[in-house]
Amino acid sequence: MKYLFAVLSFFILVASLANSSFGEQKIVLKQVSVDPLEISEARIFIPLKGSSATAAYAKLKNNSDQDITLTLVNVESFSASEIHESLVRDGKMSMKKVDKIIIAAHKSFEFSPGGHHIMLFDATQNILANQKLKVQFKVNGKAQSFDFNALSRF
Repeated sequence: MKYLFAVLSFFILVASLANSSFGEQKIVLKQVSVDPLEISEARIFIPLKGSSATAAYAKLKNNSDQDITLTLVNVESFSASEIHESLVRDGKMSMKKVDKIIIAAHKSFEFSPGGHHIMLFDATQNILANQKLKVQFKVNGKAQSFDFNALSRF
């Protein structure tokens, strides 16, 4: 019993020393790596009945010290996908295909309605609400996939 008490006392002492600071010295844990590209609010709207096209949107953040070049490779469950930019020409809305997006170091970019967005064509399967779909990009030339959440418009 004395042995058990001594062991418990030792562990309590070690735990209290680990939680205290000796003078001004503190233990700081560093985050070793952060993904250079962070994506949030990633969503794909389920195509409306009778429509062969829909869109995907997301917020992107460049966490790195260098610019990121982003190109779209493909979107799961759609036969074609393209990055588009919405424009107003001669008072009319139009869209222009964009081959790549450059996100400056420590800046953000948004795929949003009325701006840049990902156009999706011809779903190859029935898309269900809250289904996760993989969207594959090339981030500075390296393939990287992200989950986008399928949402109903209503």
